[in-house]
Amino acid sequence: MFKCIKCAKCCYNTEMILLKSDIARLKAAGYRLSDVAVKVEGNYYRLRNIDGHCVFLDPDTNLCKIYENRPLGCRLYPIVIAVDTLEVTVDTDCPMSHTVTLDDILSRRELLLKILRELVEMGIVGKRL
Repeated sequence: MFKCIKCAKCCYNTEMILLKSDIARLKAAGYRLSDVAVKVEGNYYRLRNIDGHCVFLDPDTNLCKIYENRPLGCRLYPIVIAVDTLEVTVDTDCPMSHTVTLDDILSRRELLLKILRELVEMGIVGKRL
């Protein structure tokens, strides 16, 4: 069973794609998209990095400032979806990746499907679902 050790390694140099539901949740929480995200080629947004880390990371505590409103990809991590192949895998950059079990992945299947559907709707991945 995966256990996060709050090392925040996942929050440094993040390339986390923001889904439409993530953007709506952040706006509802009072954030301006231009302050927390950057638009990238392909016409979608990623979390903004400041000083090499996610804009929402408190580097003094290694905690997320918006934990309850964090993006869906952050909720799924260290389980990740390779956008080019739609492969579900575990990010080995996470020091606790070795603790992720098949049950951990299967228990997040609803979240995986939600993310995949939004990626398709946004045109980030092909219509394979």
